[in-house]
Amino acid sequence: MYALMGAGLAGKNELPVMTAIHLYRVYALPCVLYGLECLRLYKYHIKSLENFQRKILRSLLNIPERTAIPSIYILTGQVPMVFAVHQRALGFLHSLIKEEGPTRDIIQHQYVMKSRTSHSWVTYIKDILMTYQLPSLHNLLHSLPSKTKWKEMVRRAVHKRASDEITEEANQLSTLEHLNPTWSYNKGHLSVTAGVSHQRQVTRANIKIRLLTGTYTLQTAQFRYGKATSDTCLMCKDGPENTAHFILDCKYLQPCREGLFEQLADIVPYVYLNRNILLEDRDFMLQMTLDASHPKIQEMFNLTDDCKEELEILTRDRIFLLHKQRALFMNNR
Repeated sequence: MYALMGAGLAGKNELPVMTAIHLYRVYALPCVLYGLECLRLYKYHIKSLENFQRKILRSLLNIPERTAIPSIYILTGQVPMVFAVHQRALGFLHSLIKEEGPTRDIIQHQYVMKSRTSHSWVTYIKDILMTYQLPSLHNLLHSLPSKTKWKEMVRRAVHKRASDEITEEANQLSTLEHLNPTWSYNKGHLSVTAGVSHQRQVTRANIKIRLLTGTYTLQTAQFRYGKATSDTCLMCKDGPENTAHFILDCKYLQPCREGLFEQLADIVPYVYLNRNILLEDRDFMLQMTLDASHPKIQEMFNLTDDCKEELEILTRDRIFLLHKQRALFMNNR
């Protein structure tokens, strides 16, 4: 993985993010997880695996280390390591007990003899089964589903718990309030999948991802970290430069916003019909610009996938114009 970074695997080298994620999932991840299904892993093992994966995913997305952890998984559709390890261990369990023999007898013996505080692999598996509310080891030993059915049961249980935990954590973070908190396995967020086959769009998508995750450095962030004496916008000198000000309010950047609402209305006719109301709704305009796939927008419009993709490309280009104009101003100061 590290050898490929300089050749274009990292997001900053303009390779589509989901292509890079696919390469990681196919070539690197199996090597990392190989053999772990037969070991009992403790929290410090899982933490090391998670740190490795997060470092790789941040590099592929070209986002800073301070990026909130749930957003990394939401954007990439990658499952956290703890769930990947558990899924493999449960699949390995099926292969051990599917046929009569010494291995099955040993597992049955340990199931009966080992206490809950034991460090045996069987006790570890019993805890995993309870975590995902799957049939107990006792039930599996007496009535084992087919391999296909078991794999599907495990996949659904693991992915449901992963989705619930990631979504819950994302909803608690103010920096991710505009990011759609829904996680889907192997399905990247709209910002990294919509129209990114062109190199130019990869670069533009990264700017929007940083705004979505609260890591785009505006004046409020500079002031918060002690790198500026004021959080006031340096371009228009009118109010603190936060995400809403940058996208909607800064008068210096107004030429970059002209015609945006009309273009939104061309894609979503309901916007034009209710233009007088929606133009005054700053929360709506900010959310529509940052993430049209968010449940707030879906509840209003029930947009199709094609419509969301058009909105994503349109707003991504407009945000890049804002970023470009701001960068020119800051460089010429």
